[in-house]
Amino acid sequence: MCLCEQVGTVQVRRPILKAGPGLHDECFGSDPLKSGLRGLFFLLASEVFMATDLNAGAPRADDILTGERSSLARISESPAGIRLNNLLQVIAGLGEDAEEEYQRALQDVREDLEEVLVEVAQASSDCCEHDYPLRMALVQIASELRHPASLPYLANIIKTPIADEKSGDPHSFSTVAEETIIRTAAVDGVAELARHGDERASRLLMEFVRLPSFSIRRAAVMGLLATKDGDQFREEIKSLLPDDQQFILEMRRIEVQEVPQVRDPTRHLRDKLREGRIAIPPKLAKDSDGDNGPPSAG
Repeated sequence: MCLCEQVGTVQVRRPILKAGPGLHDECFGSDPLKSGLRGLFFLLASEVFMATDLNAGAPRADDILTGERSSLARISESPAGIRLNNLLQVIAGLGEDAEEEYQRALQDVREDLEEVLVEVAQASSDCCEHDYPLRMALVQIASELRHPASLPYLANIIKTPIADEKSGDPHSFSTVAEETIIRTAAVDGVAELARHGDERASRLLMEFVRLPSFSIRRAAVMGLLATKDGDQFREEIKSLLPDDQQFILEMRRIEVQEVPQVRDPTRHLRDKLREGRIAIPPKLAKDSDGDNGPPSAG
């Protein structure tokens, strides 16, 4: 749940989330340091999020501060809603106890799993399209539950077509990239169920291979190949992949220690730089009074 203050076309969202663990465990793990990094990621993403009308011009003279609550996720006060809200409160928490608090809240959600998933789907439907941190958190929760009941919700997220780019400067911020990240996270949730033998999840992954997004397709293929029947899926996957994307079949996840490292990072530097003999930067021109400060303007 959020508090949304709207100033003209600009909405400043302050999610009432402490922020916490819950991104990809394979990236952050459960040790205190990595949990802190995971918490920091969500904290930076959700502390202050600006959902703007990307096609709007400059603020108008009649823009005023209003107290309207617009496009906010509604989480009920039911037992399931309370459990979900408690989990959202700690999903980006920081500190030594962050992981323990997150796991405790996650276990509490599992006590009422199917009803909580209804709340997750409702919150996802209600929240602002541009509230990417909250949408990502809801997908992460559904994935973390590791239950077949989450499949309809995750599949709906993945199969929803990605809208055309809405950002005027996609190199700095891209709505297509944000939507893709959310969907690939959902694919990873489905893949985790498939890896544990859920045949329905495997069938869904095969459907995702047919989707136009390369990132979704790549995540689906890697999810299928990670199952116990991965080798049996290869021929069908090959028939679905475009010719220029057959290389996805050879992609695999590896530990960072396995990535080839540059043995001598100074090897291609000029001699002076490699030896630490860096040229002294030029001094600024002196002004008319003989001061050593910066030159006068004009």
